[in-house]
Amino acid sequence: MKKCILVIIFSIFTVSLYADNIFSNGDCEKIISAAKFPKNQTVARTLLSEFIPENWAAYNGDGDLKWGTADKEKNSGKYSVFLEFVNGNQQSGKARAALCFGLANGYTGTDAIACEADTAYEISWYMKGNFSRVDTKIILWKGDLGPKDRSSIKLQLRTKIQAKDNWEKYSGFFKSGPDSKTFTMEIGILDDPCELKPGDRIYIDDVYIRKAPEGITEGAVDNSIFRDPQNSLTAEELRRKGISRENSLSNKPRTFLVSYTHLKNMQKEFLSPKKEWQKKIAEKLAELGEASITNGPWSVMDKSDKVLAPSGDKHDFISYSPYHWLNEKGEVEWRDGEVNPHTKTPDHEGLYAMLSAVRTLTWAGYFLNNKKYMERGAYLLKYWFLTPETAMNPNLNYSGVLPGAKTGRAVGIHRLTKMPEIIDCIGLLQDAVIWTASDQKKMVEWLEKYLAWATESKLGHEERTAKNNHAVFYGNQMLAIALYTGNTQLASYFINNHYHEMLRQIEPDGSMPLELQRTRPFHYVLYNIDAFTWYAELAFNLQIDLYNKKDVRGAGLKNTFIWLAPFFKGEKELPADSVPKPELPKEYHIFKTARIAALRFNMYEGEKYYRKLFPETWDMEFQNVFWPPPDIH
Repeated sequence: MKKCILVIIFSIFTVSLYADNIFSNGDCEKIISAAKFPKNQTVARTLLSEFIPENWAAYNGDGDLKWGTADKEKNSGKYSVFLEFVNGNQQSGKARAALCFGLANGYTGTDAIACEADTAYEISWYMKGNFSRVDTKIILWKGDLGPKDRSSIKLQLRTKIQAKDNWEKYSGFFKSGPDSKTFTMEIGILDDPCELKPGDRIYIDDVYIRKAPEGITEGAVDNSIFRDPQNSLTAEELRRKGISRENSLSNKPRTFLVSYTHLKNMQKEFLSPKKEWQKKIAEKLAELGEASITNGPWSVMDKSDKVLAPSGDKHDFISYSPYHWLNEKGEVEWRDGEVNPHTKTPDHEGLYAMLSAVRTLTWAGYFLNNKKYMERGAYLLKYWFLTPETAMNPNLNYSGVLPGAKTGRAVGIHRLTKMPEIIDCIGLLQDAVIWTASDQKKMVEWLEKYLAWATESKLGHEERTAKNNHAVFYGNQMLAIALYTGNTQLASYFINNHYHEMLRQIEPDGSMPLELQRTRPFHYVLYNIDAFTWYAELAFNLQIDLYNKKDVRGAGLKNTFIWLAPFFKGEKELPADSVPKPELPKEYHIFKTARIAALRFNMYEGEKYYRKLFPETWDMEFQNVFWPPPDIH
């Protein structure tokens, strides 16, 4: 078997400190400290106060390696380390070389990372390549190495190099051996057979290692990595599927939440419905379409000057936190699950009315072949987002404002949770030649500005890292917009990294502890499942299966459906509400969870529960169009 390897070895000095970075958080010239450990905890880092070439040595085996620093290769720092293939042994097809810090004789086993035995660790790094080939893989080695001895290597974390010329984050977990005291690391390229060519180069930055976070340690296992090569798409593959800015500016119909092919097939069936549920939904759509066609338009300009955002710009959206109240002392207090009726603003109500009307009119027009419905839907959408005199500014700086405050909060980004459905509606409007190329260009530009704000602002960062359903809805909102605008690098990040971070909300048994602590636990569990399924459906339409994805603890979305089954069957009592007026979750959320369990996992307990709970209306739920009802017995 032929193999071609380029490796970089980081030899680490043991240091007692309260930081967990080990390799230059974006800058090879600085000593960086990061998250704090408890006192007297021994951790390790690389001492790179200066990048002095004499402190580094190349170890050449069957090939030659060029190495150094690259200026401004990554936004987070000034330098990145690069490794470049020069040539290899043409007879053996191999090229092996190593870059060692502070060592001149290759694998000496000295200055290794000190570790605790039988302990879980997390490692993360950023990498990119100037080449992209399917059979090229990135590999991380770990082991207690003696002089030029690789026999004790115990771990390989593998992933494909995904995005040519795009930085991507890789992370994984490993567990030290029962007798381990130290380990060393290499990051390199493994190609079999060797197809590396002179000039092929990888860049490496932001490498760190730390003890695995609490809750991960017990479940950490070898050979686990967040970025799974079997369920990942390269930027190049995304572009081939039409996910690029060039294609986003075309007026070719595209949908992401639900398959475009499926929607076209359902349109044909609804033109002459044969199934009873299709007939009922067609009647309901016609009724709702007629009721909606005279409503609106809505705009952020509708509010009075008394409700302006602190910016004074009427085009800025403003809304207030729904769960915050002023008590008798004039103090702000949070009442989970209790909506304060005085917090609704014209912007808040107008946005929700517009989103609801656009979806209703687009769906009714598309499936009933009614052009006037679709024209009205397109008009409402453009009036809110695109018409200069009435358009909303592309940010949510003042959404979710607390009483008396002058800035919004991260939770305010939740106001555009329905954006994935709106993006699919635009695809249907394109299909009906209602949405023009000019409309498309303007909408892409608006969403690109909003996407930049939502991913780069402080509020966006806070929402992205929230610990409950807000972060999941944020992720699928950003993913849908990234796909629509052709931002391949961002789409890849959310599919391959952010989703896996969200899995930490799910326990290995499938429960969601943070949602179960809420005042309406059953509602919020189903609500979060809804968020996760949107995430999975967006990725599923790109041939990536997130439904069956698990993290290193064994937690995944499928576990949650298994956890819910006994509640649906009546074997366990559903979590009770603790609000003044307890109520069942919305019919839609019960439907969505039950239907996904049936269609994606062949689990029918929820479907039976749903139909029993809503015997008169279950087959009138419009989402049946997207996820048709299965036959159950």
